[in-house]
Amino acid sequence: MSSTESPSPSPWPMRTVIHRRPGSPPEVLSFDKGLVPSLPTETSVLVRVSHVALHPGTIILMHLVPSLFRRFPAIAETDFSGVVVGAGAGVPTAADSSTRSFPSGTPVFGSFQVPVHLSSGVLINAPCGGVGHFATQLLKHRDPEGHIVGICSLHKETLAKQLGCDEVIDYKAFPNSEHRSLAEYLTSWYGSTAEDKFDAIFDAYGSQDLWESSPGYLKSGKNHVYATVGPKVGCTYSAILGFLWKMAKNTIWPPALLGGVPRVYRQISAFLDTDGLEKCREVAVDGSVKAYLGGVWEMEEMMLAYKELTGGHAQGKLVIKVWDPEN
Repeated sequence: MSSTESPSPSPWPMRTVIHRRPGSPPEVLSFDKGLVPSLPTETSVLVRVSHVALHPGTIILMHLVPSLFRRFPAIAETDFSGVVVGAGAGVPTAADSSTRSFPSGTPVFGSFQVPVHLSSGVLINAPCGGVGHFATQLLKHRDPEGHIVGICSLHKETLAKQLGCDEVIDYKAFPNSEHRSLAEYLTSWYGSTAEDKFDAIFDAYGSQDLWESSPGYLKSGKNHVYATVGPKVGCTYSAILGFLWKMAKNTIWPPALLGGVPRVYRQISAFLDTDGLEKCREVAVDGSVKAYLGGVWEMEEMMLAYKELTGGHAQGKLVIKVWDPEN
């Protein structure tokens, strides 16, 4: 195989946003000028990034990961889209029905995540967030007759129903006038009989209370899963320890006989194989699943986007525009 092809010199200035030490975005992020990288392997592609979607996980990395475990200066974000502008010698660039090709000019998405559990009656916590709004659409796409109940604030009700929710519960209404908590309400309305309970729960927020009270409204059995992004985590070392403790407790200890929650707990991850990515591509291309943008900011306005993200009530994906591929 021939040696790696290097991309031609960049005709545009390459701007980067980096940080050289741990901390919050306003404290550590700065603009820098970077060199267009060479292709490290024969199967690499060079992508000119056009847009970046903020990810809650990168905020945690930014705050906590020291130089011992991460090379600095570090790039701020990980989820991107853009256009292929260079490809190694081992990358197919000619259209072929048996392989995927990446000629220059190919639009790409850096990552696309949403594993889901499909059932006829599903409760979704945070159906309008960055992960939840994809999960809601995928569930409705795969099971149009299924019944989806979403938990979000009342001002997001319209969006939640557009995404696929059939009912919306306003979490801000609890405790209610009868002094009942959200968990007590769910148990009374959706837990009267075994058949009334949900077939699955998808928690895109990470509520420990919702998980611990789930036997009241989630059916039992290995096919009825509580799928979650994991316990809610903060940006301190103590919060990380609390997160790890809850994750261990929820997944491996204690068994139900010793006071554990007698339901199946599954934490989703961002790892997808080729088949999973292909399925995501298909539903995106045919319009079954769309990315809802909670806002688009220029690079110079990125701190406004981070403020929206860290506020905890963002809708959809928050996007930074790096470059307009249409111009």
